[in-house]
Amino acid sequence: MKKILILVVALIISYNVNAQFYYKTAVGLKIGWGIGLNAKHFIGDNSDHAAEIALDFQKEGFILNGYYEYHLEAFKADGLRWYFGGGPYIGIWDENNQWNKENKDNLFVSGIVAIMGIEYTLENFPINIALDIQPRYNFVGSSQIWATGGITLRYTFKEKDDEDVVE
Repeated sequence: MKKILILVVALIISYNVNAQFYYKTAVGLKIGWGIGLNAKHFIGDNSDHAAEIALDFQKEGFILNGYYEYHLEAFKADGLRWYFGGGPYIGIWDENNQWNKENKDNLFVSGIVAIMGIEYTLENFPINIALDIQPRYNFVGSSQIWATGGITLRYTFKEKDDEDVVE
């Protein structure tokens, strides 16, 4: 894990980023509540609205999250954006999960999640790094408020420019 973090930091430092690189779709890994797969796709042309899906695994279960997000420029810095939103989640826990204190017989969990974070996208290298926190409320399963969060590293796919389209 330390080697991956060192590699990411070295790549960021080694590239000169002068302007924001807007991406249409990005896929990657998230480290936080266990480790997971993550994908984000912006809705519409030049939109600040995105749909994100994340599948988070840990030794005691998994959670599938769906988010609708809105993005805003952060600190007037190229490539840096705040984002916030929310959506539903479902998952399965085993009886030893730290969050499953109320009902050891019900291993299914479902609820709503909010997401707030900041992301940085490199212009000349197809990488996006995000840091977020996610407060949650379970409707099904162990009814409680809890939170997760983490760091996400994604590979970005640039939206085609008009001159890239072949007619």
